[in-house]
Amino acid sequence: MTRTDELLVRTIEYFAGAPRQAQHLLKVRGFALLIGGAEGLDGAALRVLDAAAVVHDVGIPPALEKYGSAAGPYQEELGPEQARALMAGWPEDEVERVCWRVAHHHPDRDVTDPDHRALVEADWLVNLYEHGAAPEFARG
Repeated sequence: MTRTDELLVRTIEYFAGAPRQAQHLLKVRGFALLIGGAEGLDGAALRVLDAAAVVHDVGIPPALEKYGSAAGPYQEELGPEQARALMAGWPEDEVERVCWRVAHHHPDRDVTDPDHRALVEADWLVNLYEHGAAPEFARG
């Protein structure tokens, strides 16, 4: 099992009792890797993108506990600490890059790095569908 696969298992366990969250991260991960591959990201950037897609929403439970809301800014504030804990044993430079992306994964700011853009776009695409903003024909 790869390090990212182990992270995926830990993150799904972290979201135990919230199957919608597990489904969401799997969809975001799939789109992020597809976008990143199409953009020609190298192995290191794809590894960071993959991990960031897996843990991008880990700030939701602490945001709900602390603020009673899972609003984007709360997720981004509290998510990096959770991501860091889930990524124990990873190289520190990769943890830092992933945590930065967790803290900036909503599309309300400039996005310049290709792996960051792939994460934001993937999350946006999945959220459009999950929150009913996609056209009717796209929702099956």
